[in-house]
Amino acid sequence: MVRSGCRKRSREMAKLCSSMHGDWLKIKCNTSESFAGIGYEPSVKVRGSIASLLLAARKGDDLVYVGSVGTGFSAKLARDLKRQLDGIRTDKPAAAVKGKTLVFTEPRLIAEVTFGAWTHDGKLRHTSFKGLREVADHAEVFELTAKEEGDG
Repeated sequence: MVRSGCRKRSREMAKLCSSMHGDWLKIKCNTSESFAGIGYEPSVKVRGSIASLLLAARKGDDLVYVGSVGTGFSAKLARDLKRQLDGIRTDKPAAAVKGKTLVFTEPRLIAEVTFGAWTHDGKLRHTSFKGLREVADHAEVFELTAKEEGDG
């Protein structure tokens, strides 16, 4: 798999395209997966909006926090998501996550997210929100393996 921001040397490509500078091309490759929304961080800039959506993946019968996504949604969608998430608020987080201003929700919503890589400690890197999955499409929440958890 090509990681986000990898560079590939291609002299032949440079010869074919005179507008290309140098021998290197940047190739961006992102992965798209479905994760459970387990809460949000409220926006401090826009009242009634979320700053980021907290994400979890499955590990057996449990959910494991894998990071958050704070880009990819419009101001209107950020407000709509907050209203939707506030309807399923809970006091107990569905996965262990630290933070002072976090709001936890039942893991009913499934978010489609693109990301560039996994960090060594099992968190998503360079995330972007693509939308909520419909219940009708039987979306499966991503299952963690040792590789994503940083064990492999």
